[in-house]
Amino acid sequence: MSSVSSSQSPWPPEAPEGTLVVVTIIDHGDHVELEVADDGPGIPEDILTRVFDRFYRAYPARSRASGGTGLGLAIVQAIVAAHGGTVTAGMADQGGLEITIDLPRDQKEKR
Repeated sequence: MSSVSSSQSPWPPEAPEGTLVVVTIIDHGDHVELEVADDGPGIPEDILTRVFDRFYRAYPARSRASGGTGLGLAIVQAIVAAHGGTVTAGMADQGGLEITIDLPRDQKEKR
């Protein structure tokens, strides 16, 4: 969750303080969806395709010195995939960034 929520830090860094981040969990029965969305200015569409690339920092001002290595969402994607799920990035209804994680429900729970 930390890697996903830190991706929601105000984008770009000039985004106003107080940007709202909303976490929603939806139980679909056989799978669970986790949405993390903000109401910030969002990120350009062409960058959305790269946010899961290792070492990619969408905004050059976010450097290692300011706390970014470009690994957070790549790690999230690897962990989610290891559990049979998917993770996507898109624009939130309120205009900011939305990260959606979809995980299958553990089959043991259905006994």
